[in-house]
Order: sequence, then structure tokens, then C-alpha cells
Amino acid sequence: MCLKSIDVVFRFRHLSFWSRSTLTLWIVCFFRQFFGSVIKVDYLTLRHGFIMKYIKRSLEDDFKVVVGIRLFIAVLFLLAYTHGWYSYLWLPFIPLIVIIQFLFNYVTLPLYALVTQFNGLDVLGDGNAAVIKYLDEKLSIIMEESYEHKYLHDWRTKKPTIFRATEQWFASVEGFHQAAMDAIGHVKWIPAQLYSLCEKTIVSISAGKYWAATATAIGDVYMWDGKKSMDKPPVATRLHRVKGKKIP
Repeated sequence: MCLKSIDVVFRFRHLSFWSRSTLTLWIVCFFRQFFGSVIKVDYLTLRHGFIMKYIKRSLEDDFKVVVGIRLFIAVLFLLAYTHGWYSYLWLPFIPLIVIIQFLFNYVTLPLYALVTQFNGLDVLGDGNAAVIKYLDEKLSIIMEESYEHKYLHDWRTKKPTIFRATEQWFASVEGFHQAAMDAIGHVKWIPAQLYSLCEKTIVSISAGKYWAATATAIGDVYMWDGKKSMDKPPVATRLHRVKGKKIP
């Protein structure tokens, strides 16, 4: 059926003699809602006329302005079918990939290059000078000067350090450990969670002495005379001296 014949049939259907009178128009429209309200010629006329000429064009223009792509491309993308997965399922991963790529190119990669450049340099020696030189080349530093830090020297090694050594104490509770554990079992704890807290406190005090010697031995290896030395007696040898028997 050509467009011309469709237009003729549509006019004949809706512009007959009954359409000239308001009374007959309302009567015919009332019965048409039950019998043939919309027939094929009505649909074709509406599609080839108003929808194709006005609605379709306006929808494409609005969609292109709002979304930024053509409606045809969006529909084609949503209908694409690849290996059992609809393409729009991986659409949320696109922003994630873009962000990761941006971070790698502009954040992670330069940071990794800096870490590699300053790798192995002493923070209190060549590393400090290298960082200052790098910042000066990038025009990112205004002034640099030396000053004394209040924790500049470690109290034990008497050497410059970034980390401050703190005093610690350890108590031997082997004599009353079991008695203390039995005693707290007869106490009514309110709330009940306090029992677990007290039990962990006793256990941590009793177990502290076991790792205290290890920490001291490791500290002696790495801070022997204030500097890292690997030709000194190993940790197992020093633990042997502390414990009095060979460490397996």
C-alpha cells in the first residue's frame, strides 16, 4: 500500500459525512472505541505522517543533545550480542578503566619513578640531598635549612634516628598465671566482654618476655653501634646466648 492510497483511505475513514455534525461525530467515536478504534490505516498514517516527520526527528535531536550520541548508535549498542553477554553489561567498567589509566599515567607512574630514583639512599644522608635537589629542579621548594629535632638522637644507640626508641617493661607471671586465670573465672563480669579483655591482658603480660629477647637481639643486629651490620653474630646465635641453649 503506497502512501497516497493510505492517505485517501484515512481521509475517507475520518472525514465522512458524519464528521460534519458534532452529534454524529460523538456517536461514531463512542462506538468506535469498542469496534475498530484503531485500524491498520490509522497506524500507518500516524507512523508515516506525524511520527516519521516530527516525533522521530525531535527525539533524535533531543537524544543527541542530552546523551551526546546518536539514537541509532545507542540502540545498536544496546542490541549488540557478543558471546552470550549483552554489551551494556560491561558499560560500567569503562569509567573504572579510564580512572585506572589516568591514575597510572599521571599519579602512579611518576610516583613509582620517584621511588625507583631514590631507592637505596639514606634518609639522613644522600636521600635528603637528592630529594632537595629534585624539588629544586621542579621549582617546588622555596627554602631549605637545617634544624635540630628534639628526638634527633636515639637514647640507646646515641645515633641520629627517625624512630624514637621507647622504654618497655616485662613481668614474669609464671608463678601466679594459672591462679590469676582461675580467679577471674569466679568473677561475675558486667558486661561479660570484660572477662575476655582481662584474660587477654594476663596472657599478653605473660607472653611478653618471650618476644622481648627476640626484639632485643634483632635490634642489636640492625643497630650495632648505630649502623646496620650483617657481619655480626646472627639472631639465632644471640638468642642462644640469652636463652642458654641452642635454638633449633
